[in-house]
Amino acid sequence: MGFLMTERGFSERRACRIVGLARSVQQYQLMPKDDAAAIKRMKELASENRRYGYLRLHAMLRREG
Repeated sequence: MGFLMTERGFSERRACRIVGLARSVQQYQLMPKDDAAAIKRMKELASENRRYGYLRLHAMLRREG
């Protein structure tokens, strides 16, 4: 995409059409997540309730907010 846009002078829309890629994929920006607190709490819950699976732990986390 970058080559077509910079070297060939194609617009983003045209370059995406040539490559067969959706423009939303080209424009996607990764948002970094800081899940450290949620992971820490899930590990605490898992150590307290060893028989609970991830679905139940997830439900408990959602109830806590």
